[in-house]
Amino acid sequence: MIVLEMPTAIVYLRSDVSGARQQWDEMQARSLGKRLGYTVAKTVVFGEHVEQPIQRLANVVRRMQADAVVVPSLEHLGGTVPDGLLRVVDVITVEPHDTYARWIIPPDAAAEMRARRPQPWFLSRRRAVPTMSVSAASSGCAGSR
Repeated sequence: MIVLEMPTAIVYLRSDVSGARQQWDEMQARSLGKRLGYTVAKTVVFGEHVEQPIQRLANVVRRMQADAVVVPSLEHLGGTVPDGLLRVVDVITVEPHDTYARWIIPPDAAAEMRARRPQPWFLSRRRAVPTMSVSAASSGCAGSR
Protein backbone atom coordinates (compact mmCIF):
# COMPACT_ATOMS: atom_id res chain seq x y z
CA MET A 1 0.00 0.00 0.00
CA ILE A 2 1.36 3.42 -0.97
CA VAL A 3 0.81 6.20 1.53
CA LEU A 4 1.12 9.70 0.13
CA GLU A 5 2.00 12.50 2.49
CA MET A 6 0.02 15.66 2.00
CA PRO A 7 2.09 18.85 2.00
CA THR A 8 1.97 20.91 5.19
CA ALA A 9 0.89 24.53 5.48
CA ILE A 10 0.99 27.08 8.26
CA VAL A 11 -1.51 29.93 8.51
CA TYR A 12 0.05 33.26 9.51
CA LEU A 13 -1.85 36.26 10.84
CA ARG A 14 -1.02 39.62 12.33
CA SER A 15 -3.57 40.36 15.05
CA ASP A 16 -3.20 44.13 14.55
CA VAL A 17 -3.95 43.77 10.82
CA SER A 18 -6.92 41.43 11.24
CA GLY A 19 -8.43 43.25 14.21
CA ALA A 20 -12.00 42.09 14.80
CA ARG A 21 -11.81 39.90 11.66
CA GLN A 22 -9.08 37.66 13.08
CA GLN A 23 -11.29 34.59 13.44
CA TRP A 24 -12.71 35.11 9.93
CA ASP A 25 -9.24 35.63 8.42
CA GLU A 26 -7.98 32.44 10.06
CA MET A 27 -10.97 30.45 8.84
CA GLN A 28 -10.54 31.74 5.26
CA ALA A 29 -6.81 30.95 5.23
CA ARG A 30 -7.31 27.45 6.69
CA SER A 31 -10.08 26.75 4.19
CA LEU A 32 -7.92 27.81 1.23
CA GLY A 33 -5.01 25.72 2.46
CA LYS A 34 -7.21 22.63 2.73
CA ARG A 35 -8.78 23.27 -0.69
CA LEU A 36 -5.31 23.41 -2.22
CA GLY A 37 -4.45 20.02 -0.72
CA TYR A 38 -2.41 21.05 2.31
CA THR A 39 -2.63 19.74 5.84
CA VAL A 40 -2.90 22.94 7.86
CA ALA A 41 -0.74 22.08 10.86
CA LYS A 42 -0.66 25.34 12.79
CA THR A 43 -1.80 28.94 12.97
CA VAL A 44 0.83 31.49 13.97
CA VAL A 45 -0.49 34.83 15.25
CA PHE A 46 1.86 37.71 16.03
CA GLY A 47 1.02 41.20 17.21
CA GLU A 48 2.56 44.48 16.17
CA HIS A 49 5.08 44.47 19.03
CA VAL A 50 6.73 41.13 18.15
CA GLU A 51 10.35 41.66 17.14
CA GLN A 52 11.46 40.14 13.82
CA PRO A 53 8.13 38.45 13.05
CA ILE A 54 9.22 37.17 9.61
CA GLN A 55 12.39 35.60 11.00
CA ARG A 56 10.34 33.96 13.76
CA LEU A 57 7.81 32.70 11.19
CA ALA A 58 10.64 31.28 9.05
CA ASN A 59 11.95 29.47 12.15
CA VAL A 60 8.51 27.90 12.72
CA VAL A 61 8.37 26.89 9.04
CA ARG A 62 11.76 25.18 9.27
CA ARG A 63 10.93 23.45 12.55
CA MET A 64 7.62 22.13 11.20
CA GLN A 65 9.05 21.43 7.73
CA ALA A 66 6.11 23.28 6.20
CA ASP A 67 5.68 23.57 2.45
CA ALA A 68 3.56 26.73 2.43
CA VAL A 69 2.44 29.69 4.51
CA VAL A 70 -1.11 30.90 3.90
CA VAL A 71 -1.91 34.53 4.76
CA PRO A 72 -5.15 36.48 4.38
CA SER A 73 -3.30 39.20 2.41
CA LEU A 74 0.18 40.59 1.87
CA GLU A 75 -0.64 43.23 4.47
CA HIS A 76 -0.01 40.55 7.11
CA LEU A 77 3.57 40.29 5.79
CA GLY A 78 4.16 44.04 5.68
CA GLY A 79 2.85 44.59 2.13
CA THR A 80 5.29 42.38 0.19
CA VAL A 81 6.54 38.81 0.27
CA PRO A 82 9.82 38.90 2.22
CA ASP A 83 12.74 37.28 0.37
CA GLY A 84 13.88 35.58 3.56
CA LEU A 85 10.55 33.79 3.86
CA LEU A 86 10.35 32.93 0.16
CA ARG A 87 13.73 31.21 0.37
CA VAL A 88 12.25 28.55 2.67
CA VAL A 89 8.55 28.25 1.80
CA ASP A 90 5.83 29.03 -0.76
CA VAL A 91 3.53 31.89 0.23
CA ILE A 92 -0.18 31.79 -0.63
CA THR A 93 -2.52 34.76 -0.20
CA VAL A 94 -6.27 34.48 0.21
CA GLU A 95 -7.07 37.94 -1.16
CA PRO A 96 -6.10 38.30 -3.89
CA HIS A 97 -5.61 34.59 -4.44
CA ASP A 98 -1.95 34.32 -5.43
CA THR A 99 0.87 31.84 -4.92
CA TYR A 100 4.47 32.98 -4.62
CA ALA A 101 6.64 29.95 -5.31
CA ARG A 102 10.07 29.60 -3.77
CA TRP A 103 11.47 27.73 -6.80
CA ILE A 104 11.66 29.64 -10.05
CA ILE A 105 13.31 28.24 -13.16
CA PRO A 106 15.67 30.86 -14.64
CA PRO A 107 14.93 31.71 -18.31
CA ASP A 108 18.28 30.37 -19.55
CA ALA A 109 17.67 27.05 -17.77
CA ALA A 110 14.23 26.75 -19.39
CA ALA A 111 15.73 27.36 -22.85
CA GLU A 112 18.42 24.76 -22.17
CA MET A 113 15.80 22.20 -21.11
CA ARG A 114 13.82 22.79 -24.32
CA ALA A 115 16.98 22.38 -26.41
CA ARG A 116 17.81 19.04 -24.77
CA ARG A 117 14.28 17.67 -25.03
CA PRO A 118 14.12 14.85 -27.59
CA GLN A 119 11.81 15.43 -30.50
CA PRO A 120 8.72 13.26 -30.77
CA TRP A 121 9.03 10.46 -33.32
CA PHE A 122 6.54 12.08 -35.70
CA LEU A 123 8.66 15.24 -35.92
CA SER A 124 12.01 13.51 -36.30
CA ARG A 125 10.81 11.30 -39.20
CA ARG A 126 8.95 13.96 -41.15
CA ARG A 127 9.96 14.07 -44.80
CA ALA A 128 9.28 16.63 -47.41
CA VAL A 129 6.26 15.76 -49.50
CA PRO A 130 6.55 16.71 -53.18
CA THR A 131 3.85 19.10 -54.27
CA MET A 132 2.58 20.03 -57.69
CA SER A 133 1.61 23.50 -58.61
CA VAL A 134 -1.19 23.59 -61.14
CA SER A 135 -2.24 26.83 -62.76
CA ALA A 136 -5.64 27.39 -64.33
CA ALA A 137 -4.05 27.98 -67.78
CA SER A 138 -2.32 24.63 -67.94
CA SER A 139 -5.01 22.57 -66.27
CA GLY A 140 -7.29 22.43 -69.28
CA CYS A 141 -10.21 23.80 -67.31
CA ALA A 142 -13.02 25.35 -69.26
CA GLY A 143 -12.75 29.07 -69.53
CA SER A 144 -8.97 29.20 -69.31
CA ARG A 145 -7.01 30.59 -72.25
